[in-house]
Amino acid sequence: MEKLYEVNNNVQNNVEFANLVDHLCTLGGQNVKDCVHQMMKALMMHQVSLNITWMGQKKEKEGWSRLLLQDALINAIQKNPRTGHATEADCDVEAKKWLQNAPDRYGGRAKREQAKSST
Repeated sequence: MEKLYEVNNNVQNNVEFANLVDHLCTLGGQNVKDCVHQMMKALMMHQVSLNITWMGQKKEKEGWSRLLLQDALINAIQKNPRTGHATEADCDVEAKKWLQNAPDRYGGRAKREQAKSST
């Protein structure tokens, strides 16, 4: 989490923000959902994604919507020729879904289901 905060603080500088947006643009994607998934994976490791929610209100988790990284993600998606039509709301919806599904990635769902069936 500390690295995420560090990156978020660094992008308060306009030059660093522009550099991050340019980097995220290189990740590409076919549609808004694909772009958001590629960019979110690039911005945080799985363990970090487990400690972030959209608003950050549950279990003392960080709120993604309050980070400048979300603004960088939106700018990068809007610069992509295939997704330039995307609104902030479109990007927010996909980011919310990505965060909600974080516990299911990398075998998380299977582990939970196995734990349920063994009890």
